[in-house]
Amino acid sequence: MFVKVLVGTVIVTHAAGQTETLHAGEQTVVSKTADPFTQGGYRLVWADEFEKDGAPDPENWTFEEGFVRNNEDQWYQKENAQCKNGMLVITGREDIKRNPNYVKGSTDPAETKFIEFSSSSLMTKGLHQWTMGRFVMRAKIPHVEGMWPAFWAVGEQGEWPSCGEIDMMEYYQNKILANVASGTQKRWNARWSSQAIKTEELGGDKWLDEFHVWRMDWDTESIRLYVDDKLLNETKLANTYNANPKWGPKNPFHHPHYLIVNLALGGNNGGEMEKATLPAEYVIDYVRVYQRDQDRNFKPADKYTPPPVYQGKRVGIHHFSELPKTVNKKCSWEKGADSRCYAWKPPGSTREAAQMSDDHQDKVEGELSYKFVLNHGWSRWVLEMDPEYGDGVADLSEFETMGFAMKSKDAAAWEKFRVIIDDAKGNSYEAPLASLGFKPDGKWHRCQIDLSEVKKRGVDLTQIKTLFAVGWEGGVRSGQFYRLDDLYVE
Repeated sequence: MFVKVLVGTVIVTHAAGQTETLHAGEQTVVSKTADPFTQGGYRLVWADEFEKDGAPDPENWTFEEGFVRNNEDQWYQKENAQCKNGMLVITGREDIKRNPNYVKGSTDPAETKFIEFSSSSLMTKGLHQWTMGRFVMRAKIPHVEGMWPAFWAVGEQGEWPSCGEIDMMEYYQNKILANVASGTQKRWNARWSSQAIKTEELGGDKWLDEFHVWRMDWDTESIRLYVDDKLLNETKLANTYNANPKWGPKNPFHHPHYLIVNLALGGNNGGEMEKATLPAEYVIDYVRVYQRDQDRNFKPADKYTPPPVYQGKRVGIHHFSELPKTVNKKCSWEKGADSRCYAWKPPGSTREAAQMSDDHQDKVEGELSYKFVLNHGWSRWVLEMDPEYGDGVADLSEFETMGFAMKSKDAAAWEKFRVIIDDAKGNSYEAPLASLGFKPDGKWHRCQIDLSEVKKRGVDLTQIKTLFAVGWEGGVRSGQFYRLDDLYVE
């Protein structure tokens, strides 16, 4: 147990969260008692008891700021986290102010005009990290509509989810969750080991109004997640190896993780904020980390080396490039991105001219290419800047070449396929695909467009509206298809 001394009293906090008050005289000496979390050879290696009123200790915590993830409604800021009376209090509240990241016309929640709610997210990232051990938090969580508090760990090496994620406590919509995530073959797609329990099974609102102890025991065999000593989830580390070693270490749970405590509001899982009762407080008594000698001395079998940072001159064009530098910030079938792609729907037709799907197997670069299945004998597929987002044009005047990769084995009428680039004034460049290096022989072909030739056709390269389009005419079979990948300028 841990002992907190007040004037004239001794407050004893037990492992399961109960407290006992012992009245003391002036000469009372508090004797040391066994810490139950040290059982099994564990030793306390780090803790924050939040004893000093004011801002959280900067030697223990850094902060996330702004709109961060999961379409959440809160703006993260430092001011919503304060230590008082031996507790860390994270407050979610209504907080209406202008968003410094506002983008006119965007439907991205992170770029909305106004901030409506604020909260805090604290991390040990860059300060403290651990591989394996016993991790403990005693806290009382807010549970009104819209609340999404969490206590979790994220790996330092690689990108999410291949870096690893452990949700020791996650609450939303009357459920307590315990989750472990690692990487799959598909980039940014997690393999989850998840368990959820309805809070009514634990005692409902009465249970939620009390403090509880969340604990993780993480060793070379498994990750075990508990609340008040009740096992919620056990995940074997034999099942957490990353499917693709490019994005993270072989097993993320053989490598260091840092801690996060945060109160999210709304978003993908929290619920409707219109029904939320604010302000709401996430009250944390302590966060502690214990390790055994074998935890501290553990050495992973592999050393993760991230892919080299791209140093080339090529600049990608979304969707169809995964280069880190891009001309267009985003691309979507929906409104709100700075560019959009779509297929024409010819007059009198009920179907779009082509159906696009991603292909993770047959590709030139990155994780995927795109397959286009044609539905009509003539039409066009278009990638253009969105006039409802920003200026609606792209400046390609600094580049000399546009390149792309294309593949098809359908030979029908390929002489009628052409690439199109338009400027905002309607000036157009068109070139047959055959003149750019393409052959319908079932192989990938690298094709190039000399942008000086585009300029000679009267196209203003500083005011490009249609970044890239493929058009076709009669004679094309319904069901004919081609693949497109690695679209860039250089």
